[in-house]
Amino acid sequence: MASNLRWIVVGNGNQGGKHREVLGSSCVGFVDESSISAGILALNQFSNDSYDAIVIATPEHVKNSYIDYALKKEKFVLVEKPIELDPTLLQLVERSLANGILFETAYDHQIDPGIIHLVEKVQSLRRQELAWSNLRINYSFGTEALIQSSPWMDFGTGPWELVAPHALRVLCDLDSGSGEDFAYSFGLGNLKSPSTVTGIRSGKNYVEITTSYTSWLNKFSINFTWEEGTMELLGLTKWGSSTFSEYRRIHPAGKPDLVESRIFEARTPLESVAALHKVVFKKDLIHSLSCDQRIADYLTHARNQLVNWNDTP
Repeated sequence: MASNLRWIVVGNGNQGGKHREVLGSSCVGFVDESSISAGILALNQFSNDSYDAIVIATPEHVKNSYIDYALKKEKFVLVEKPIELDPTLLQLVERSLANGILFETAYDHQIDPGIIHLVEKVQSLRRQELAWSNLRINYSFGTEALIQSSPWMDFGTGPWELVAPHALRVLCDLDSGSGEDFAYSFGLGNLKSPSTVTGIRSGKNYVEITTSYTSWLNKFSINFTWEEGTMELLGLTKWGSSTFSEYRRIHPAGKPDLVESRIFEARTPLESVAALHKVVFKKDLIHSLSCDQRIADYLTHARNQLVNWNDTP
């Protein structure tokens, strides 16, 4: 946890409540209003010298207003994903970071031990300039009814915008190069489709991300394949134990050798948020902001293609 910071939590729903519990006495107040005007009025009740940072865990349509408020008050900001900054707010974030006012988007998957392990191993491979062929990320949910009945969690493009930012953030850490473009993006069915598939092409590399409501329980997997082998992560520790496996190819067609197999033990969603606070503001925040921009571009592009696809008779 960022030491000695005093926090206000904005939003007291499922995620905001976890932040409050994890922060304990470091949370000096919270705001949970139904409108942005009421929320800003409530924030103004706190004296400027009584807190240092704000957690923003609200619906998407009011996040930017709270970010603008907090940064202009020179408060550190931790905002729950996803975030799409408009150009004016992006400039404010960039100026704030340059002046030591910290800003970060919260992606608890980044601190999942299985994902950390896979990302570190892939980054090590890429430093050796080894060629690779494809990356596939699948995120399947069994909670469609819950999401579609929520007043703000159903974005109208199936599961894409709810969970794809997590997969795209992993992609940013695995492949920090530039020049990506979309080969295709489509939903199966109508705008509340059970599945979405997006293909991203980046030079010789190929990325496929699938999101779905069709699972009977939540599932997550990453498969990274290069010319000499493959790595696979099954599961997230906030849903149960996860398993990492690495295999090395035996040419020309032998049974692959198992190089490594690891099991990462389950932890509760609250423990996941606690792990996030232990490393908050300690990453490369300029890189994180560039990832936010890339993710916003991906979301916009796929959103447009999904609408066009599903509007086609």
